[in-house]
Amino acid sequence: MTKVYNVDYAWRLLINDLVHNGVEREPRGLKTKELLAVSLAIPMAEPLLNLKSRNLGYRFAAAEAAWILDGDNRLATIMPYAQKMGMFSDDGLTLAGAYGPPLKDQLGWAVQALAADDQTRQAVITLWRPRPGPSKDIPCTVSLQWMIRDRKLHCVATMRSSDAWLGLPYDIFTFSCISAYMLTWMLDPVEECNKVSSLGHLYLNLASSHIYEKQWEQAAAAGADPTQAFRPRRIYNAAPWVSEPEKFREHLNLLAQEKWSSLPPDGWLVQEYHELEQARRRQRVAEHVPPPTGTPGPLVDALFGKPSPRKSTSPFMPKDGE
Repeated sequence: MTKVYNVDYAWRLLINDLVHNGVEREPRGLKTKELLAVSLAIPMAEPLLNLKSRNLGYRFAAAEAAWILDGDNRLATIMPYAQKMGMFSDDGLTLAGAYGPPLKDQLGWAVQALAADDQTRQAVITLWRPRPGPSKDIPCTVSLQWMIRDRKLHCVATMRSSDAWLGLPYDIFTFSCISAYMLTWMLDPVEECNKVSSLGHLYLNLASSHIYEKQWEQAAAAGADPTQAFRPRRIYNAAPWVSEPEKFREHLNLLAQEKWSSLPPDGWLVQEYHELEQARRRQRVAEHVPPPTGTPGPLVDALFGKPSPRKSTSPFMPKDGE
């Protein structure tokens, strides 16, 4: 069984392993150090790498997750956060391997499978394109699978190829956000019937885990630095609005525009938005106005709350009579 480590520690262990034990390979003529069949397990509540030696683009992390959840594949909506993504477009307008369109098409099926049977092993979506043609952007992820065990939602990600330095930190965050978004639709409004209450672990199966030659020196320095503090950032940090699906996506979009240096190190509170939400709630209470459909309740385990009874407005579920 794969041991569960926080994202900072797990990533540094992998980088060290690749630097010292990786085998040199040259797919497409590009020199890499590679390990085969690598497995990692990471708590999805804290999926954001927080090591100075890697210096992630946090705004891009949030923007990419929101972009994928929106089912988008357009360059125009993601390039403001990462200009280099244009290098992988075949037509200058879209990305052929974008996860958004296939995710949007299949995610509802996975939610329904879990809702019908909380022990199912069939909640799987495929991001790989069968027989992909020539392209600059072939999907790295083959599939995502979700399972509910001990009232936690776990995700199993299978990847044909994983760039440990450039791509993996963002993939960990994105897969955790997709899982969090699913969870917002799955919390049962009747407390006694809750089959799932919080996020579990992200299990990553990486067929080829590698680092490119350009990053070998940086990777060696990052893996050898004993002074780094392992303190991954949480996705939510007691932000009550994120237990409502559309609010969660809005939260990611806000984070994509936020100045990260102004955020507290232990979470992602967008303070002005938080205060506005609380003010609106106080006003509703004072005026005896019932909360709008979908308003979340208190948090559970500082992640997601017990939602107020409501009729589901999930786009994943069929409407009455359908």
